[in-house]
Amino acid sequence: MIEEIISTVGRYADEKVRVSKGLLMLITIGAFVVGIITGTAVTKLVSSKKAVCRSSYDEDFDADEYVRNLSFDDE
Repeated sequence: MIEEIISTVGRYADEKVRVSKGLLMLITIGAFVVGIITGTAVTKLVSSKKAVCRSSYDEDFDADEYVRNLSFDDE
């Protein structure tokens, strides 16, 4: 079933879509250049921002009290 669909679409594409090798190379090179430019721009944007590290560490946290207050029997 899938092979029939793929072959039908392939035949239709061969009949209706004609792209020269030169145009295909031009599209490929254009896509490559756009990718390089986009990657460079995003890298510059990300590297210009300062990294911020946030922590939710609380110095008043008492682990022993926390464990004592846990109640597993309330279910």
